[in-house]
Amino acid sequence: MRPEKMTGDLPIASVLMPVYNGEAYLAEAIESVLGQTEKNIEVVAIDDGSTDSSRAILRRFALQDPRVRVFEEKHRGLVPALNRGLEVARGKYICRLDADDIAMPDRVEIQVRFLDAHEDYVLVGGQATVIGQAGETIGTREQPFSHDEIEAALRSYCCLTHSAVTFRRAEVLSAGGYDSLFNPAEDYDLWVRLAVNYRLGNLPDFVCQYRVHGNQVCSSSIFKQSFMAMCIRAAFRGASRETIRESVQAKKKDFFLVLRRLGFRNDEIAEGIVGVYLYWVGRYRSMGRQEMACKLLSELTQHMLDLKCNSLYLARVYSLGILVSLDARNYARAARYLLLALALSPEETIRRLFKKLLTPFSSAHNRVKTAHK
Repeated sequence: MRPEKMTGDLPIASVLMPVYNGEAYLAEAIESVLGQTEKNIEVVAIDDGSTDSSRAILRRFALQDPRVRVFEEKHRGLVPALNRGLEVARGKYICRLDADDIAMPDRVEIQVRFLDAHEDYVLVGGQATVIGQAGETIGTREQPFSHDEIEAALRSYCCLTHSAVTFRRAEVLSAGGYDSLFNPAEDYDLWVRLAVNYRLGNLPDFVCQYRVHGNQVCSSSIFKQSFMAMCIRAAFRGASRETIRESVQAKKKDFFLVLRRLGFRNDEIAEGIVGVYLYWVGRYRSMGRQEMACKLLSELTQHMLDLKCNSLYLARVYSLGILVSLDARNYARAARYLLLALALSPEETIRRLFKKLLTPFSSAHNRVKTAHK
């Protein structure tokens, strides 16, 4: 562990935390940073024009601990807040943490140690435990470790958890920081740009608790998020930065047309959209918000119909619709989804349903076997 005294009065790492109406979990997030084993740090809290008690909470922490620096801004959105934080941070390294997440006690120490020892790496992430509104464990977000694995995965999805990364401030500023055009996929865009010239890694350690709750994203932004993610991946197909930035500004009605111009086939577009939607459906299911999950499945169904995609994609959506409807005890809707799925692909529907329905029994059987070893 580093000594508590700051070398040259400068912290080795700045924990960058944008805040907008985050009163519910803000104190817990800040306390998790101030309790780090690495003491030579600062908290850079950018209040993005909060209208709740967030500013009062931040001011209280700033009075109690000089390592907490608060910057009160007008509401401009997440990306301007992130770039403002990069601008005013004093640390060599930037540790990202959202105002509703929790950093594990040694998170800063082990990530700084890794970057100090690996000069060719610009960024290191880690694994994350997924928690719910009350802090209960829901699952994990486990990501690939090596640069080669990460670079390969970035061609398909964002494999770096934003609240789990620590990166070199100077290099990220040189790369242009976060790009506002890519909100709500600004982190994915930055990782892809960095991967071109630098090495990226993920530690096997669990470095943060990533909280899921109903206020994180609205359904209207999910389609946009999936569209932007595919535009970002066009960089791996040789699309220029100028072309990608122009593409993400398309109107919603032109999303599919733009993606085809970027070289994506209909089945690739369908796969990209289905992946993002099913991720959020799973998130809402884990929170018990079955009606919201059903709403997303309805939106996804319409997108698949508009694409005129392979019937297997619709069968996949309908199969999940059965399970979500059963969760919500909406048996009539479950029956409708079942009929639609069977009409499209009986074999695929039966396979998926049996796999999903047998999972709890398989897990219980494995737990019993483990207990008797």
